[in-house]
Amino acid sequence: MYVSPADRIGLTAHHDPQDVFILQLSGSKIWKVCSPIGEGMELPTRVSEDPAHPLYYRYTDEGLQKEGAKCESFTLKEKDVLYMPRGTIHAPRTTASNRSVHLTIGIDGDFTWGDFLKGIRRTGGLKNNDELAAYFKCLPGRSLNMLVPHRPLQGVPPHSVPSALVKQYQDELSSLRWEKCDDKRLINIIKCADCIQNTISLMRQLQIRKAQTDEVRRRKVW
Repeated sequence: MYVSPADRIGLTAHHDPQDVFILQLSGSKIWKVCSPIGEGMELPTRVSEDPAHPLYYRYTDEGLQKEGAKCESFTLKEKDVLYMPRGTIHAPRTTASNRSVHLTIGIDGDFTWGDFLKGIRRTGGLKNNDELAAYFKCLPGRSLNMLVPHRPLQGVPPHSVPSALVKQYQDELSSLRWEKCDDKRLINIIKCADCIQNTISLMRQLQIRKAQTDEVRRRKVW
């Protein structure tokens, strides 16, 4: 939750590594929102505070203008909601006459398609790291950073993955932008039902383990 006095500038222009919802609880706030540029277009899952690092996430007005970012400003009032996907550039400030209280809800997914490919390597579907690297070169960064379907994973027994879910993941894999892959390599990864099933099983095991760890932490707090 963010409480800001009137006529104050919040964070300078930046993007976040997760989808966010902004809920305006009271007062009002002016938001400058710009289309993604540079690394923000790759749906980043991490950021860096180092200006020299490729994952640096802050922007100057001059930089936005130079890169031709498309920006607009609007005012959020009480009960308004703003949704911004990963990589969306934004800079908030309060109005001259009102303080602002808003809630930011960040939405993180557990796995990207890049993680999924690493899971196929970990479960033995790819022979070595060189083969994994070759598949990473097949997809643009934006596709690698896209989240895998998470909702269908809910409640799936980790050691009994249904064939319908495997088929769904095969279809999702097929729909990615495999622009730099030869047909044989693409078919090998998509048609390997066992590879996909084992990787889904691994993801579910990791999700369950994380949930158990989070529950232990909550108990320690209370």
